Amino acid sequence: MEISLEGLDFAAAEKEVEESRKPLPESDYQFRIDSVEHKIGQTSGRPYLNWTMVVINHSEYSNKKFFYSTPLPWVNPQTQKLESTGLNFLVDLCKAVGKPWSGGKLLTEMYIGAMGNAKIGIKLDQNGRPQNEVKAIF
Repeated sequence: MEISLEGLDFAAAEKEVEESRKPLPESDYQFRIDSVEHKIGQTSGRPYLNWTMVVINHSEYSNKKFFYSTPLPWVNPQTQKLESTGLNFLVDLCKAVGKPWSGGKLLTEMYIGAMGNAKIGIKLDQNGRPQNEVKAIF
């Protein structure tokens, strides 16, 4: 198969990709929830929600995305016990965006577009590259 890529500016495309991978500087940011995805941890098998957040109301970084994961309760297959450690991350996020959750069903769709604040830090990934880390949601 032959695909014509005439007119594509590879240098500009590469620069755009590099810019999107640069982490936000450490600071507090306002955000809007853009999407939420249910996932399963590759190593543990534990379910979690992966939230995509978009920076809003910032002169330089509006529309820049960052991610936040919230573990969900699960029955650990090794211990056969219900584990809920880390559930506070979900509770804190729901409170921060003004839509508290007190257990039971969680309708993730109702959180799309909700706004809150996050303290963003920087950590190194397993390859030594800087990436954002959500230090707090408020």
